[in-house]
Amino acid sequence: MLLIFDIENSVTNRIVGDKTKLDLSPYNEKNKLLSIAWQTGNYNEKFTWQEPKYVDLRDEPDRLFEFIEDYNKAIMVIGQNIKHDLEWLFETEIIKYYPHRLWDTILAEYVLSRGIKRALDLSSIASRYRIEVSKLEIDYDKIHLIDHQELKDYALRDIYITKEVFEAQYWEYLKEKNNGLLSQFNMNCKFLPVITDMKRNGIKIDMVELLRLEDEYRREYKELEVWMQDIIHEYMGDTPVNLNSRDDMSALI
Repeated sequence: MLLIFDIENSVTNRIVGDKTKLDLSPYNEKNKLLSIAWQTGNYNEKFTWQEPKYVDLRDEPDRLFEFIEDYNKAIMVIGQNIKHDLEWLFETEIIKYYPHRLWDTILAEYVLSRGIKRALDLSSIASRYRIEVSKLEIDYDKIHLIDHQELKDYALRDIYITKEVFEAQYWEYLKEKNNGLLSQFNMNCKFLPVITDMKRNGIKIDMVELLRLEDEYRREYKELEVWMQDIIHEYMGDTPVNLNSRDDMSALI
């Protein structure tokens, strides 16, 4: 069984330097999981989908078992930036293990782009496949305050778009010109649980060794900079060259 899901969560403003950024993290105790929308389906020469489902955890948390039951049956789980959603499900102890296979529509599009820089938000990906996207915007700063029906409409819209994008990407990978990319995409998806676990558990760092490496790299950097300046002086004379300037380096080359 296939399962597409999307969570909505509250956010907080976090000050980073002189800028304010939205913090969507499940590790921020002020953030709360608000809802889960999902849709199940199967594939037998073509995709067939059941009616989408939705649980607002502010109103009906007891219905969460429906999602858990469908998640446990799923062979493949699909989502947009699915790592974020999985982090929330693990931190809230809704799930305890990863599915057999993951399909992240962002990663799928990134691999298909072959290194060409493209916007990877859901609406931009959908527009490239000519998928109609209804305009329904919400203010994330106040997502926990918006009308419950409005949040449901927003979540189910994202489920619909994600489903359409997934199907379009699936057929795209079956094309002869893209078929060789599938193994690379699958490998990237296999890394998602590893990255999620690393983020949840942290990484043990030997501070003594880290400081030793810092000193070593700084010393090597200075030696390299002196060596490069000697070469520059040999060819450029007393003309000043800033190694950190793109224009100066382009002129030098």
